[in-house]
Amino acid sequence: MEPHEIQRWELPGSYAYALDEPFPRAWAALWSLWGLTVAALVVWNDGAYAVGGGFVALGALMGCFGWRAVSVGAAVVHDWAKSHCTDPNVQMTAMQEMFKAVDSARELDELDEENLEVPYTPAQRRWMQDELFTASFSIPWLMGLIHGVGFGGLAGAALALVPGVGLSVTAGAIIGAIGGAVALTSLFAVFIALLPLPRDALPIPWSMKQRMFLIVSPLLAVPALVEAAVLWCRWHLQERSRKQSLGDT
Repeated sequence: MEPHEIQRWELPGSYAYALDEPFPRAWAALWSLWGLTVAALVVWNDGAYAVGGGFVALGALMGCFGWRAVSVGAAVVHDWAKSHCTDPNVQMTAMQEMFKAVDSARELDELDEENLEVPYTPAQRRWMQDELFTASFSIPWLMGLIHGVGFGGLAGAALALVPGVGLSVTAGAIIGAIGGAVALTSLFAVFIALLPLPRDALPIPWSMKQRMFLIVSPLLAVPALVEAAVLWCRWHLQERSRKQSLGDT
C-alpha cells in the first residue's frame, strides 16, 4: 500500500483512517517555536544543553509529525470506542430503516436524496447518541495531552523563574510538561462527561455507564492504541508475506 493511499487498522467494526490530511504550517511553526523557547530558558538558566536539545527535538517532532499522529490517533480511539463501548446492532437497525425509507421513496417515484426524510425512530436517536459519544471519547486524551505538554512545559519553566520557588527551570519544564498533560487530560475528560448538552444536540441523554467511560477515556485510549499497533504490525507482516509468495510464484 502506497503512502498516499488510505491506511487501515482492522479493529472490530473499524473502517479506514485517511493519512492524506493537509499539513498545517502554522502547527509546525508553533511547536518549533515552543521547543526553542523552552530550550532557551533551560540552557540560559541551568546550562542543561542535553535537556534543551531534547525540547528542541520534541518541538520539531511534534511540528513535523504531531498533526498526522493526532489525526490517526483520534480515528483509532474513536473506532475502538465504537466497537467496544457501543452496540453495533443499533447502527445496523438505523441503516436498515434508512434503506427502507429510500426504497419506499423510489417505489413512489419521490426520491429526493437532498430532502429525504428518514423516520426519527428510537434506533435513529440511539445511533445519533452513539456517534456523539464516540466522537467525544477521543477528545480528552488527544486535546488534553497536546495542550498539557505545550502549556505545562512553558508554565513550569516560567514558574521556576520566580524567586523562592526552589525549583530549577529544567525540573520545572519537565514536571510541567508531564503534569500538565495528566492534569489537562483528566480535566477534559471530566468536563466532557459532565457537560450538559442541548436536547437537539443529544436526543438521548448519556447513561451513567457512558459518562463513566468518558471520565476514564484517557486510560482506555492506551489499550486502543496498543491494539491498533498490534493489528497494524500483523497486517503489515501479512502483506509482506503475501507479496513474497506472489513473487515466488
